[in-house]
Amino acid sequence: MGGLYPGGVLEGRRTGIWSDHYGLLLDGRPVGTWKRRAFRGGGTLVLEGRTYNVTSNFFGTGFQLVDTNGEGLAVANSVRRKRWMVEAGYREYHFERTSFWRLTFAYLAGERAVGNVGPISGSRRSDYAADLPDVPLPIQGFALAIVLSLRDIRRSSSAS
Repeated sequence: MGGLYPGGVLEGRRTGIWSDHYGLLLDGRPVGTWKRRAFRGGGTLVLEGRTYNVTSNFFGTGFQLVDTNGEGLAVANSVRRKRWMVEAGYREYHFERTSFWRLTFAYLAGERAVGNVGPISGSRRSDYAADLPDVPLPIQGFALAIVLSLRDIRRSSSAS
């Protein structure tokens, strides 16, 4: 599956109807998994054999990507706002929610959308994709994990 933008597309496809596990595919090739934590935000992200922990604050507004040595690789704050960003090293990756009703986010270069993260059209509502050109795979996985976590937070708050 090619993306709308140059570069690879990272897809998160739920492995079962009641599962919190996602198989991650890069252009249709399996590259890892995302497993959400049941009672706390975040989860475990595995990409190309490397394991990362994604942690969240209590309110689900801030996330951190941490490697197995405990080193922070990336951070994202205010992710429930219209505009938010991921900071990784000296790089910033900016996102903007494009719809109030759907969890779809444009990836911005300046003010111009050059990619996106959101539901896969024509697929189950639980399947999402990150079409983020020139973004390192761990950061793509982190952005996708954040959006999947936001979807789960929204789903659990509407169920209560």
